[in-house]
Amino acid sequence: MFGRKKRLKFIEENRVSPEEQVYLGLGAVLVDVNSASSLVFKMRGKPKYMAQIIEAGWGIVDRATALQMIDWLLEQGHVAEYQTEFENFRAGGFKGTSAEKNADWKELEEDIKTFGSEFTVEYFRNCTTVIAWDFERAAFLARVCHHLGYLEEREAWEIIKERVAPLVRKEDFKDWKEYAVSFLAGRSFCFGANDVDVILTTNDLLGEKKEAAVWQESPLSSL
Repeated sequence: MFGRKKRLKFIEENRVSPEEQVYLGLGAVLVDVNSASSLVFKMRGKPKYMAQIIEAGWGIVDRATALQMIDWLLEQGHVAEYQTEFENFRAGGFKGTSAEKNADWKELEEDIKTFGSEFTVEYFRNCTTVIAWDFERAAFLARVCHHLGYLEEREAWEIIKERVAPLVRKEDFKDWKEYAVSFLAGRSFCFGANDVDVILTTNDLLGEKKEAAVWQESPLSSL
C-alpha cells in the first residue's frame, strides 16, 4: 500500500473532470476499503490481490463473468430476494423469524453506536430499502474490473453513468448519507456482515476525516 504522501500524489495525478467526478461517488465505499482512491477513476490496489477478492466474492475471472455479475446486481440483485423480508423485519420492530438476522442487525446497531460517528441508530431504523447494497457493488465491480483489464475504460464508465446512476436517481436518496445507510443496512441484512472498517470508511467519506473526499466534493444531488 502507498503511504499518505504517495496516495495523495496518485490522486492529484489522476483526477478526472468535475463532470465525471460525481459519478465516482458510486462504488466509493468499496473502492476506499480496498484501494483508498475513490476520488479518481484509476485504482491502485495490486491486481493480483484485487483479482483474488472478486473471484472469491463474486466468481469473476474474466469479462464475461464480470458483465454477468453486474447485470445480475442491476437487474435482480439481493434486493429482489430480501427487500420484502426487510420490510417485514422493520414492521416487526426489527425482529424477525431468523435468529441470525436478529443478531446481525443488533450487531450493526451496536457498531453504529460505537463507531458510526456520522450516523445514529435512528438513521437505520428509518431506512426503507436495502437496494444501495446492490448499486454500490455494481459500481465497484465496474471500476475494479477495468483495473484488472476485464472491461475497457469506456465500458466501465458506461455502466456507472448510464446504468447505475439512473437507478440511484430513481430511488431519490436525499444525500450520500441516506445512500450509505441503505448500503450498510443491506450489507448487514442481506450478507450478514458488519465490518467496522466499512463503517469507518463511510465516516471518512461523509466528512469525519479532514481530507478531500468524493462525497464531500460532489454531492449526490449532482448525479
